[in-house]
Amino acid sequence: MLNKNGVIVIEGDRSGQEKIVKDIFPKAKFVHLISLKRNGEYSVKKTTDYRGGLKVLFTNPDLKQKYHWAALKLRSAVKMRMRRKTA
Repeated sequence: MLNKNGVIVIEGDRSGQEKIVKDIFPKAKFVHLISLKRNGEYSVKKTTDYRGGLKVLFTNPDLKQKYHWAALKLRSAVKMRMRRKTA
């Protein structure tokens, strides 16, 4: 069950799932959360690559959720710039 102002979290960059949610909830706002941590030595992926992220979708955001969405978008933008500088 999901209430009218629900939040959906999708692990990784799953654009197909994101499209389905956007089709069902046309007013949805989403943000891609990223990490500044790199993969560990134990990972099957390269240790020079960054760890995965999350997509957070606000299905029908109220004012408080829109504020939170904007703060998360800003945080992700800053982290993206930091990643580019260290790449």
